[in-house]
Amino acid sequence: MDRPVRLPVPAEMNELLAAVGSADMLLKLIEAYGGQRVPIPRSSSEATKIAQEFGPAVAKGLAAWRGGEDIKVPLAKVWRIKVYRDAGFSYSKIAATLGIGESCVHRHLQLAGMTGKPRAARRMRVGA
Repeated sequence: MDRPVRLPVPAEMNELLAAVGSADMLLKLIEAYGGQRVPIPRSSSEATKIAQEFGPAVAKGLAAWRGGEDIKVPLAKVWRIKVYRDAGFSYSKIAATLGIGESCVHRHLQLAGMTGKPRAARRMRVGA
């Protein structure tokens, strides 16, 4: 996704957010490893897989937070639905990206009050 994440991260992911440093990096981590257990090296060496994929700052943050442990990376589907819609994705693109039905996407966006045109697709009204 080329746009920065503008929506708040759910509270249950705050510790992981602090470890990776930004909502954008958190989204990348979730897209790569969502639903999986990931071993976090004790060291933030640039030779680690995490450092190679996400950079030394993320590796250092994760090592400081849970080095030597496995973490379960959340799927965060509801948050991702909102983030993708805010970025202008269509219902069908969100559904395909997350492996869910469009009706599920619509239901979550309706509960969040985010149905209709996404922010990215709205035009500004001038002189209204």
